[in-house]
Amino acid sequence: MANNKKKRKASFGVLFWIAVILLFLVVFVATKPRIQEVVQSTGLMDVLQHRFGKDGASPQVETRNVVIGTDKNAPSGGGSQADGSATNTDKQSSGAPAPATDQPKFRKVPGLSGGGQGNDAGTSGNAGTSGDGREPAPSASGKPVSAPASPAPSGNSSSGGAASAPEKPGPRYHVRTAKLYYTFVTDDGRILPEAVDREVRYIDSPLTDTIRALLKGPTPEELNKGVLNLIPPKTQLLSAYVQNGIAYLNFNEAFEFNTMGVEGFIAQLKEIVHTATEFSTVSRVQFLVNGKKVDYLGGEGIYIGRPLGRDSFS
Repeated sequence: MANNKKKRKASFGVLFWIAVILLFLVVFVATKPRIQEVVQSTGLMDVLQHRFGKDGASPQVETRNVVIGTDKNAPSGGGSQADGSATNTDKQSSGAPAPATDQPKFRKVPGLSGGGQGNDAGTSGNAGTSGDGREPAPSASGKPVSAPASPAPSGNSSSGGAASAPEKPGPRYHVRTAKLYYTFVTDDGRILPEAVDREVRYIDSPLTDTIRALLKGPTPEELNKGVLNLIPPKTQLLSAYVQNGIAYLNFNEAFEFNTMGVEGFIAQLKEIVHTATEFSTVSRVQFLVNGKKVDYLGGEGIYIGRPLGRDSFS
């Protein structure tokens, strides 16, 4: 009885291992195409051939590898480079290793950072360095000028990106020191024009910007010295031009209202006339309100229907 039990256990163990082997065979047959695809894509057979296939003991497996970064004139055939990268897309038909090339088709240019490669003509992948690895010659200003990444195309070429438009320069301001006339009241009550020096920025209309600077009023320092501005605070200069020595100054309607009465109207006219006649091309001022000539200013009847000069207030 004991012998029978031992025989049954032995036969059962044999049947078990036969079933396991059959299962592995079925799985291998079912997944053989996938295994071949993985072996081909990973280049495992190429590595084994390179290491063990010199004596012809290892069978050859047909592979189809993708060429990455090789020259068009590189020799065909199987095998791999020293770093294991594929060099041919054709199927291998024999186990003979690919013939070595006499000279690499690409070389690295010395002196380049970042590993940029150049071709045999000496051009570089780095736009800021010349083909021989030297720094570009400095410009006339002393700053280095970067070499172009590729040679300039000849003729009218439609390829390549559009050249960026040069930036338009902003307005160019001029600065002049102008005399602005405000009002100063003496201890005995006299109202006199008082000149202050002010730097005025302008582009092409110094008279316009000077009068507008006058309308802004005195600075805090000038106010501490007793300088006053008697031009109505909401007055605006709409336009200005000079013709035959007469400055035509066009103000808005706020120019006609002064809460200081007659002395206030005379003071505001003096401030503008004295400031405008500081220009050598201006001898008198014709006042306009909203583009029209006005004969009288305010209800007190200050006449402004003709051009006024400095002598008009004596």
